[in-house]
Amino acid sequence: MAEATLVSPTLLLALLRFAQALTQYPIPETLPTVHLVPQSVLQEKAREFCNGRCRVFGWYALGEEIYFDESQDLEHDAWAQSKLLHELVHWLQHHASPVNDCPTKLKREAEAYRVQDTFLTRRSLSPTWGARLLRNATCSDASPAQ
Repeated sequence: MAEATLVSPTLLLALLRFAQALTQYPIPETLPTVHLVPQSVLQEKAREFCNGRCRVFGWYALGEEIYFDESQDLEHDAWAQSKLLHELVHWLQHHASPVNDCPTKLKREAEAYRVQDTFLTRRSLSPTWGARLLRNATCSDASPAQ
């Protein structure tokens, strides 16, 4: 298990409040633990999704702690902050309702990208492509058991 490296509670709370203003999810009393880890740890966590072919900046598996790329400058870089914000939205979503079926996952991923994109555009930065790419995503490729 990776050692927990502290992310500024002030930054976490500011990002959570930004997310709450756009989503209305309540902020739990206890802030999430964010582990700052090397890219290799994130690649291992995302192995089944991208098999080492994509750069993973953050990871939140339902009910777990948040893992974030230690090479990102969270104190000074709005892009890095937006990536952590994306994971914090997933954390808030799970705390509000732990539903995890495929249609809900797609809606929640799109919502996390919308919050991230709003954060970026309010800082005069270009939004991600994530929300646009998800518009055509479906659960039709899911196994019948899902």
